[in-house]
Amino acid sequence: MLLIVFFVLILIVFLVFISLKYAEKKQYTFVLNNSIALKNLKKLNDIYSFYTINNFDSNYVYDNENYFDIISCEDYLIYILNEKQDSIKKEIKCIEFNEKKYKNYYDEILKIKKFGAYQNKTKFNKESLINIEKNFFIKTLKNL
Repeated sequence: MLLIVFFVLILIVFLVFISLKYAEKKQYTFVLNNSIALKNLKKLNDIYSFYTINNFDSNYVYDNENYFDIISCEDYLIYILNEKQDSIKKEIKCIEFNEKKYKNYYDEILKIKKFGAYQNKTKFNKESLINIEKNFFIKTLKNL
């Protein structure tokens, strides 16, 4: 008898957990489909595109311990920098472009950061929806 009660309790806990997850999923779906702020952010992300910035961290391994008897370390570094100079200058221009464009993007984001406005009415807890909306908003922002 005690075993049956134990399994019934486990079943009840399991069903409550499943129903809570289902309700949460419905809230997430509602926010994704009806949030005006998220739709405006998506439009903004479609308008603004940024360059991907390459990393110039380098690692060099020398197979000859007498290598720097032939050429000094300073000369070698100057050679490497001269070799990468054009690509570094190009990346700097891309960074400057991104910086200017990101300021405009940020100003536009501040204009649409009004949470809690939805296309359809709902019975869901508004505070819970706003928290879900903020999380989606942060995940959708373009990060540089």
